[in-house]
Amino acid sequence: MSLGLDACPFIINLYRKRMNGIAYYQTADNKNSAAATLEKSIFLLCYNAREIIQKEVIKVKILIVGASGTIGTAVAKELEKKHEIIRAGRNGADVQVDLQSTDSIKDMYEKIGKVDAVINASGGASFAPVTELTPELNEVAISSKLKGQVNLVLLGIDHVNDGGSFTLTTGVMMDDPIPKGVSAAMANGGVKAFVKASAIEMPRGIRINNVSPNVLQESLEKYGDFFPGFEAVPSSRVSLAYKKSVEGKQTGQTYEVY
Repeated sequence: MSLGLDACPFIINLYRKRMNGIAYYQTADNKNSAAATLEKSIFLLCYNAREIIQKEVIKVKILIVGASGTIGTAVAKELEKKHEIIRAGRNGADVQVDLQSTDSIKDMYEKIGKVDAVINASGGASFAPVTELTPELNEVAISSKLKGQVNLVLLGIDHVNDGGSFTLTTGVMMDDPIPKGVSAAMANGGVKAFVKASAIEMPRGIRINNVSPNVLQESLEKYGDFFPGFEAVPSSRVSLAYKKSVEGKQTGQTYEVY
């Protein structure tokens, strides 16, 4: 009979229960004694294997663009517990980058070399009613939140290791519109579509997902008036969606944190 590691939890629990019944192991019956010895040996094998697996955390090199923002800071705090973090942004980061400039993105990748995961937690948009939204105002979301994130992927594919990942950021407005949020919603929807479509063509086992957070609790003072009736979420909860994207196996997904 083949015994897989998936049976270990059952065996470990069984062994612990048996150990509570000391008489079981103190019996003079050779048959029971032999069975106990075998059970103990299997337990130790499973226990040691489980400990090795649990401790063998695969440390990966993660680039976080927008690491100084509210979401980026929370994501870095969560992931740096296990992984190497490279922070990128316009100011105060390990490496400088402007997502509205393809040259800047290329330069960033050249400086940092190969990475295992790329996360973007940045991107801006103008808030204005559709009747007042000019092409110039709309361009902010297009060049930053939409094209900036798409270019981060297009220019970064060759810099991501086999089996690596991209995690982009969208937002609740694409699913639950708010007044003055049309430009941001448009960009978010475009990014979501790009993620879903590109996932089926990513080479070398590279995955791509996006995280769509609700308005943040930490940002209510600044943005709360735009989101009446919305249930704000803490950035620490949002960071877990990025962790799921990086450490999980799914691709083409939108992780909604609403």
